[in-house]
Amino acid sequence: PQQVGRKLLARNLSDIAAMGGTPLYCLSSVALGSRHDMAWLDRFFDGMLELVRRWDMHLIGGDLARSAEKTVASLTIVGRVDESRVLRRSGAADGDGFWATGVFGRSFPTGHHLDFEPRLEEARWLSGQGLAGAMIDVSDGLLIDAGRLCRASGVALCLDVQAVPRRSKDTSLEEALSDGEDYELLFSV
Repeated sequence: PQQVGRKLLARNLSDIAAMGGTPLYCLSSVALGSRHDMAWLDRFFDGMLELVRRWDMHLIGGDLARSAEKTVASLTIVGRVDESRVLRRSGAADGDGFWATGVFGRSFPTGHHLDFEPRLEEARWLSGQGLAGAMIDVSDGLLIDAGRLCRASGVALCLDVQAVPRRSKDTSLEEALSDGEDYELLFSV
């Protein structure tokens, strides 16, 4: 339960990071299924609250209900960023280079998808320095999310596949390019 709660908030923090923002508040709604009890729910929120405290934000409410079958949870997050420093997907320009904050592939077999660190500090630095033109968090796979950034910016990407940083020596090129749940930032400079 702690990992589930933590991941729910961490993946939303990654979205805030992708715009160069600072998280402020979140609301979580949970429909608790028949297989889970209040002790499970307490552990779920323990996982979430660890990140809430670390990033000096607030869990300000939400909703709790019972579900006949599966447990379902959702989260709404609010952050802020100065308008002049917002990093959108649409800010890449011809001639920009694309860079990433970390490594890719094999997120599920290695457990990375459960314990990744949202790249908030890196994103704030990039936004504050005015270095990045566009940014996206890689949650659906490097190629898919790079394509989204390129389409939004109206640019093409020539990718040196041998330069793609991989999670381990066992990570295949296909895994590095296509696996999801990496939660690294891809940005243009």
